[in-house]
Amino acid sequence: MQQSSIMKPKKGRGSCYILALVALMYGCIEYNKFEITEKPFVDNTSVELFVGEEAGDRNWIQLKSTPTNQQFTWTSLNPDIATVDQKGLVTAHQEGSTVIIVASSNDQIDVNVRVREFVPLTGFTLNMSSVTGSWLAKFQPIVTPIPDNASDVNVKWSSSDESVAIVYGNGLIKIVGTGTSTITASVADMTQQITVTCEIVPEKLPRGKWTVPGYVAGTYVTPTIGQSSQHGSYPITNMFDGNSGTFWHSAYGTGFISNFPHWFIVDMHRSAIIAEVMLQRRQTSGANTFPRVTGFRLYTCPDVPVNQNDPLSGYAWEDQGDFPLDPLIDAEQRIAVPNQPTARYIAVYFEPKHKYSLYTTDGYVHFAEFAVYSY
Repeated sequence: MQQSSIMKPKKGRGSCYILALVALMYGCIEYNKFEITEKPFVDNTSVELFVGEEAGDRNWIQLKSTPTNQQFTWTSLNPDIATVDQKGLVTAHQEGSTVIIVASSNDQIDVNVRVREFVPLTGFTLNMSSVTGSWLAKFQPIVTPIPDNASDVNVKWSSSDESVAIVYGNGLIKIVGTGTSTITASVADMTQQITVTCEIVPEKLPRGKWTVPGYVAGTYVTPTIGQSSQHGSYPITNMFDGNSGTFWHSAYGTGFISNFPHWFIVDMHRSAIIAEVMLQRRQTSGANTFPRVTGFRLYTCPDVPVNQNDPLSGYAWEDQGDFPLDPLIDAEQRIAVPNQPTARYIAVYFEPKHKYSLYTTDGYVHFAEFAVYSY
């Protein structure tokens, strides 16, 4: 019987492997030991404290360490700036910087501490007192503290009518409807106000002249230049007829079973600001609820020369992003387009990820209505 290569190694890398294995078994190879330490953790590793007559409770902070069942040693590298007790209470004494060391028997963590003189706020101004804008317009007020080196400028924002304008925690104002709203900025008992007015909201564009490139009435089409597919009795143009009782249905029962992705292109034959798009699913009929998609991707193209025979490269498509849809409601769903592009052509794309996961019997889509809202 021929001896195996393991029993009688040949010269080369195979013998090296065996020698290495033997060396490892007999402890001839040195290796670095892995050391486990008791690493402390602290809820803040950088803190700012204040000193002065009006510093109040900004003069100290209680740090918390974990694991809570471990005992750590707390030390300040400069007790003249800030001290720390053995329970983690840090107290400021004068301006400057220091480091608090939290140490176990074999490891540590540093906490950087900065101490400043507290300068109270006596007032503040805003760079605007009134604004007028269109729907979805945004404005960012700038707060100027008095004095400009005030230590604590914590502004709280509110809107008197959130159906007209909303305001975020950083002061950003967004118009969401027509009318007038008062935005109030508050610091303690000091306030400043901004009057926000909106007179224009988007309206649904007429769809009588809309077309789909390559559309032929009454045909059962597989992927073509203006849509992914359609059933001859439920054409793509049903989505533009203003009747929620009709609908577009992707192809089925014709030897071609449609599946994701689905898409369609609309030529509006005019340029318009795309403020919103609207999609409405096929309406519920008895026990049939027709949940199909959870979102879509939107592309727009301005009024420029295009090659309608090439839906991919023949247009100057601009990706407007991914938008959600609720697959379980019959109502119209209006979706704001944040960039508000100016466009003539629109492409709506339903990717495989947009398929409603609880509906797996087929890969069809059907929609009752599609519309665009503009100014």
